[in-house]
Amino acid sequence: MSELTALIQTPAGFAIIVFGGIVALMIVARLAFFGMFFFAVPVAAVVGGLRTGMRWFAARRSAETSRIMEPRTALVEGLGVTAGKEAETTSKVEGFRMPRNLWYHPKHIWMKREPDGRVRIGFDDFAQRLMGAIRQIDLLTFNVVHQMRKSEAQSYLKGWDIYSDGKTVRITSPIRGRIEEINGRLGREPSIIAEDPYGEGWLCTIVPEDDADLMDETISGMRINKWMRDEVHRLRHCIRDQGLAVLHDGGEIAQDIASAVSASDWRQLVKSFLSD
Repeated sequence: MSELTALIQTPAGFAIIVFGGIVALMIVARLAFFGMFFFAVPVAAVVGGLRTGMRWFAARRSAETSRIMEPRTALVEGLGVTAGKEAETTSKVEGFRMPRNLWYHPKHIWMKREPDGRVRIGFDDFAQRLMGAIRQIDLLTFNVVHQMRKSEAQSYLKGWDIYSDGKTVRITSPIRGRIEEINGRLGREPSIIAEDPYGEGWLCTIVPEDDADLMDETISGMRINKWMRDEVHRLRHCIRDQGLAVLHDGGEIAQDIASAVSASDWRQLVKSFLSD
């Protein structure tokens, strides 16, 4: 201990001790660094292995989930496609064409909502068969004048005068609304109603007076078939009760009912089924 004290007291000895201490610290730091490095390598390897294993497990689980869900997803997509196609097709109920993508008023007017909110309307196949070969159709309207702008009157739908095989009947529309557009082709070719009642034979577009009430009484979707079967059944009863010869063998209803009955019987049938 006395020798170390004597060495520190000399400048050379002090320098040797300081230099030796620095070298010792450097050696310790180097050993610590390498020790940490050799320790970190296996730790990193373990962590990397865990991460890889977790990713593999997650990928495998995801693949299994996809395989499990694939049939269910395909089934849902298949139902969607089927439902869409079914809605766009025209089915026949008791011999009458009934597109499934339209709404129907109980008085046999079809309706289709346009993108701008208007409602396009027309007679369904039952109505045009009941009316027979239409020779002329006149639109009936009434005007409403706004209180603030009395010079601007708007036309509202009232009904139609139908001329068929020398017979005339007035049909009051069960749907009320402001008229936006009229099918001008009907003035030249009223027969288009029979040829294409759900397409080129449309009547007009309107903005309904009470949209909520109108939608409440419409018939759509799976209810269409039952409703039409009931209507045909009711028509057959009316025909039999009145002794009208408009049924073919097997109970099929004649294509042109108007030409097979008297004017009074025809008007009664049309008003019973079509007019408000």
